[in-house]
Amino acid sequence: MTQIVTVITKDSIFMASDTRLNYNEEVEENGEKYMIIKLVADCYRKTFYLPKVKIGIQFLGIGFLKDKDKRYSLEHFLPKLEIGIKGTEGINFRMKKVFENLKKITTIGNTSNFINGVMGGFYKNKPYIGTFNTFIKNGDLEIKKAQSGNLCDSEKILQNISNKTEKCIIKDIRNTIVSGSKRKPHLIGEEVEILKITQKKANYILKGKKLFSGTQEDLFNRLASDLLSLNGKLLNPIIKEKIIL
Repeated sequence: MTQIVTVITKDSIFMASDTRLNYNEEVEENGEKYMIIKLVADCYRKTFYLPKVKIGIQFLGIGFLKDKDKRYSLEHFLPKLEIGIKGTEGINFRMKKVFENLKKITTIGNTSNFINGVMGGFYKNKPYIGTFNTFIKNGDLEIKKAQSGNLCDSEKILQNISNKTEKCIIKDIRNTIVSGSKRKPHLIGEEVEILKITQKKANYILKGKKLFSGTQEDLFNRLASDLLSLNGKLLNPIIKEKIIL
């Protein structure tokens, strides 16, 4: 789990997320699914830029997906999301194609193998936002032209940012995610990454310090042998969190 925030200004799209990754085991009790969370680490990127299709994308939920006989972090799958797109098509086509590619690497109705999140990009100097969820059988993607001052927040607590300076917007985004971490530290971390997208370019204006992008097996080895290298810590007591889809 994580917290993602997307903010629209006149000339930019700011896409932000924390970097918290938790190690959990999934159990079922009385027909309900739960995560048993034993440790957390601030090491996982969840906001990316797809340069070929000129779209930013951020993810909620699952951390590792299967490719052949191994499970990889989301960064491994980014090239697959750009397949079949030249990059010159309209924003609706590009977002829909990225979503179709996402569905090919996830599993409908599988709580351990789905992704939801937000896409953002420009077309003819206008910002667009697409929200998606690959868990749903018929697919779920909603694309809208965004206006300055619009925002998407997975925790729904960011205040109106209209007419604020970029410096204030960045501060508000950081404060929003940090406050989310104080409420749900087992799910949301205080280390924030922010990707800024304009009509011409994209760059991270805040980056994580100790990011991990290997296989799930590699991660488990690091968690067992060098937890501090991943900004990690053990939880005491262990937390049981209901999975809400």
